[in-house]
Amino acid sequence: MTAWCRRRSAAVHPRFQTPHVATLVTGGCAAAIGGLFPIVVLGAMVSIGTLVAFIVVCAGVMILRRTRPDVRAAVPCSGGGLVAPLGIAFCALMAASLPGGTWWRLII
Repeated sequence: MTAWCRRRSAAVHPRFQTPHVATLVTGGCAAAIGGLFPIVVLGAMVSIGTLVAFIVVCAGVMILRRTRPDVRAAVPCSGGGLVAPLGIAFCALMAASLPGGTWWRLII
């Protein structure tokens, strides 16, 4: 990507203070994908993407608690050592129940 293209896509709208070009391109791509694929496929892909993201967050919390015990949590949680592993387990179980084609699309 050229420097001009990077600068243009990161341009901030003078009134709304948002990256309007990047937002329009992303919205256009999302609309095109939404128009081309069946809603069942899109729903399964959104589900598996969200579940994988939650698994990564739970794993990150577990790693952070081990490597940086000095960092205080913004919101204390009783049973904190149990919540993250249960989150990983339940998200993995729900993801495992999705169709095999969804897994292939995730990998690809």
